[in-house]
Amino acid sequence: MLILGSRGRCESTMADLLLPFMLAGDAIIGSLLAVHRKNSEDGCKNLFLPGINRVEAAVYTIEQINKNRNILPTVQLGYDIRDYCMDRAKAMQHTYDFSTHSHFLDIDRDFVYQNVTCMECSISKKNATLPIAALVGPYGSRNSLQVAGLLQVINIPAISPSATSEELSWSFYKKFLRTVPPDGYQARAMADLVDFFKWKYVAVIAVEHSYGLFGFRALEHESLQRQTFCIGLVEYITPTRYESRLKPIVEKLKRAQNIKVIILWIGSTIATELTSEAHRQNLKDRIWIMSDSLATKTPEFLGSDLMSLGVYLGIQPKQFSDKNYQDHLKHLTPKITHNRRDSNTWFDFLWREEYNCSAKNDTHGYRQCADNLQNFK
Repeated sequence: MLILGSRGRCESTMADLLLPFMLAGDAIIGSLLAVHRKNSEDGCKNLFLPGINRVEAAVYTIEQINKNRNILPTVQLGYDIRDYCMDRAKAMQHTYDFSTHSHFLDIDRDFVYQNVTCMECSISKKNATLPIAALVGPYGSRNSLQVAGLLQVINIPAISPSATSEELSWSFYKKFLRTVPPDGYQARAMADLVDFFKWKYVAVIAVEHSYGLFGFRALEHESLQRQTFCIGLVEYITPTRYESRLKPIVEKLKRAQNIKVIILWIGSTIATELTSEAHRQNLKDRIWIMSDSLATKTPEFLGSDLMSLGVYLGIQPKQFSDKNYQDHLKHLTPKITHNRRDSNTWFDFLWREEYNCSAKNDTHGYRQCADNLQNFK
């Protein structure tokens, strides 16, 4: 049974977007996924399309496991998926909530709703909050460090699909697991690339938190150990309020004529703004080596400025694609996502934002979506 917690009257508000998305089961997998981006002006209202895909992937995977009786023959998995809006504070709030539910808890049944969204206002007689067996997410090393630290204390495993910082390999994080290798391997691959092309001087631009700091240290270790190339320039960029730093960094790169290789150990948001500044200052004919946080993004996602400044090379873990899941995505329509029993509750906000329509007879000014959304752009 699908249950969705809510407080307040049943209407489609931005608060609804932050509600947990739940399915009861014998064992519950908690998940922190970013369905929105944090924005300093309007809080948590910017829809993050890859996040909706990740929610769907999680739901689809658990559904496939439950269908296959050879995997967990006597156990049905459930889930409790929370949107943390790429916000560390929200990630920690959700993690604390998970941590307090080490046993079954009753919550006010007047605020528990069944069947996809709170708009149906169907009261459930089940507990909406269940203890989790493990937590998947959040994305990125910075968020994972705090979450893994709290879960370590209460003995709940944390599993990250993207956190690569070497700091998470410390013995303290015994309950932390990941599906990607730590950054020591990435630094080694970068050094191999530099050696292969016989580049002698490189610059490193790194974000000033665990991901960038430990990534640079790993690369510096490779440089000192090999003695084949020199890191001639290092610049750190703070995760927030970094705009004033971009112009002087690009000016330094322009003055360093002997450095033709720039290694970026930063996130995509900082990278797009940095390369926009590089484009304004006409910094060209450089070779840019991107860490996995950038290399896994598409050129369209990163923007045209990033692709117009020179040659780009990227380091990323081996990626696997699931054809069955890709086919599943291609066949999703508003009607299917609305009628499906375990429907991804955030899909309707996708239809509204991208196609200006709703999967249901909506009272908030949106027309009802047709099955063929190509006619609705």
